[in-house]
Amino acid sequence: MFYANLNGFKISKIGMGGFNRFKDPNLTLKQAKELVEFAVKKGINFIDFGKEYDEKFIFESIKNVRKKFTS
Repeated sequence: MFYANLNGFKISKIGMGGFNRFKDPNLTLKQAKELVEFAVKKGINFIDFGKEYDEKFIFESIKNVRKKFTS
């Protein structure tokens, strides 16, 4: 994985889009957690939080790996 330095934070150059529950209402929290855990294992530590994404769903999906995003 390639990283950039942004104000002292090591940010992956490849990010993950958030979860749009309107476009994919069948996505379960379990599936979202699996996607996030896979991304983290690949070195991704950046998730997009656009206004169309479900922030509460994203926060729940990263709960187990949150420290990987804040370190």
